[in-house]
Amino acid sequence: GQFKVPFNFEELIPDTAMQFIDRSVTNEVFSYGRDLGVTVHGGLLEKKLHYYLYAMNEGNNINTANRNNFFLWGTRVVYNVLGNHGLTSADPGNSEEPQWMVGAAGTYNKVGQPTAADMNLFATTADTAFRYRGFSAIGAGYYLRNQSTVTNTYGFSGQAGYFILPTHLEVIARFAGVVPTTAGVTNGYEADGGVNYYFKGHNLKILADYAVLINSPLTLGVGGAAGRGAAGNIITTGGTPGFNHGQNDHRVRLQAQVYF
Repeated sequence: GQFKVPFNFEELIPDTAMQFIDRSVTNEVFSYGRDLGVTVHGGLLEKKLHYYLYAMNEGNNINTANRNNFFLWGTRVVYNVLGNHGLTSADPGNSEEPQWMVGAAGTYNKVGQPTAADMNLFATTADTAFRYRGFSAIGAGYYLRNQSTVTNTYGFSGQAGYFILPTHLEVIARFAGVVPTTAGVTNGYEADGGVNYYFKGHNLKILADYAVLINSPLTLGVGGAAGRGAAGNIITTGGTPGFNHGQNDHRVRLQAQVYF
């Protein structure tokens, strides 16, 4: 069927259960989004250990045929060290018991481009999430190896929140970055802060955040070259993420959410 590729934790959090209005710039570069494929998943050790094995389209043409005859192959493993954290962020329920998970995933993707030879891409991520008594934190690291162009790209993200008024008023912060090692390609970062008010958990809330986007905006390249824009991320295009050196943008957002 069509579903989110089980790769990184931030992308797998539903839109309705997010702590910020949108996901980080790192997620924009490294996540796969939704695609067609097949997955085998389950739980072991009284469902403390969760596993996913999957084969997907290469990600460039969602709901259509691949650009080559290869698939995206991947696996993800999650272990709940304490409790059962689940695919969510923040702690509007003021958890009485600590919840802590750790996860890791890896993929192999052979990307085909109409203007270049197929490229062999290896991607890995490790992430963790914790929440207890109104405090929550999420952290992740990423690594992409384009074996065909012999280039590496690193990424990281970390965010935290705390309810200064339990179950209702939360302060949040996030810092994320993308670090390509290709010569002449600029790194990109974002630093965010905000305040959320939850009337009824994630179902009814108001989110407000402010961000400084360092070396903004992001341009996703194709075929290992930055700046040749493609509407996709680097782990499905094989390109290099490019940022504008010295351009720092400021972003202010406000969102009300009603979910039922």
